[in-house]
Amino acid sequence: MVKVILAPGLLAHIRKSVIEGIPPGDLTIRDSSLNELVQRYYSSGKVTLWGFKEALKGLWSKAEPEDYVLFYHAGEFPYVSKISFLYPFKDIREQFEEATKIAEKVWGKDPRDGKTWSYLMFIHDVREVNIPLEKFNEITGYKFEAKPGKAVIRSIQVREDRAEKLLTFLNNIYQTSAKAPVTAPTPPDLHEQVVQRIYELGEIIGYTSEKKWRKEGYEYDVVWHKPPREGPKCVFEVHIKGNLGDALLRLKHAHDRWESQLFLISTEDQLNEAKTKYLTGALHELAETGALTLLKINEVKEFHNFKSQYEWLEKRFGLRPR
Repeated sequence: MVKVILAPGLLAHIRKSVIEGIPPGDLTIRDSSLNELVQRYYSSGKVTLWGFKEALKGLWSKAEPEDYVLFYHAGEFPYVSKISFLYPFKDIREQFEEATKIAEKVWGKDPRDGKTWSYLMFIHDVREVNIPLEKFNEITGYKFEAKPGKAVIRSIQVREDRAEKLLTFLNNIYQTSAKAPVTAPTPPDLHEQVVQRIYELGEIIGYTSEKKWRKEGYEYDVVWHKPPREGPKCVFEVHIKGNLGDALLRLKHAHDRWESQLFLISTEDQLNEAKTKYLTGALHELAETGALTLLKINEVKEFHNFKSQYEWLEKRFGLRPR
């Protein structure tokens, strides 16, 4: 019987290795048998894969080709895929080391324990499904409940007695719709790209991230929460176009209301305008108190790349979010 494996993960990891995929050459595979399979399955595109830690080796080892992997993030299951094959093929040191090297290249290490996801599932036929957690519970009979800042789903195989309706649901998706790319037909605009990176950074560091957060008549591009703290710890405005003064006033409200740390991300010209026109005038307190940090767009991109790979090392040195 086909199985369904639930795979929760950071959005940055899902985006990178499930949605976008990895160019085969970036993996620098040394195992010739693995390289042969990768070339066979992914000769015309990028490699899509997922990984599990050693603690979940038992779950991983029971998976088989064509089983479903249902990915979970932030209250919904956005994507599903089918398994192509597993790696390591055998329980030998050389293959485990090869898998570990690949996992570190793709996802880095988990900042909580310095380990990576060495038990690999190479996947194919990724579909966007966007199943809300409530719908999943209705289909399966589970009673998972989404709570901010707390793990809702762990990596498990859906029990056989609960999987029947879910399998029917997933089979219907694959049978009635032609395969479509899971990425948007056109790239997201610059504003959305930067917002997405900030959202992912918050998750990587250990905050609870929210996009388009509304409160008291204001909407903020991204906020980072640190429960049980009241109000967001960090508030971000990504300013590409529009009224710069309005963006700064929104940030000031967040600082006045919750003493949030503020971040304005924009182009160099816009940041210079903020310094000379606004932060020396009516909003001078934001600059004088150090409440506001000005960041260029490329700095966010560079920081995102760095944190994705080395957050685990910072945690090992005790550099944790406060």
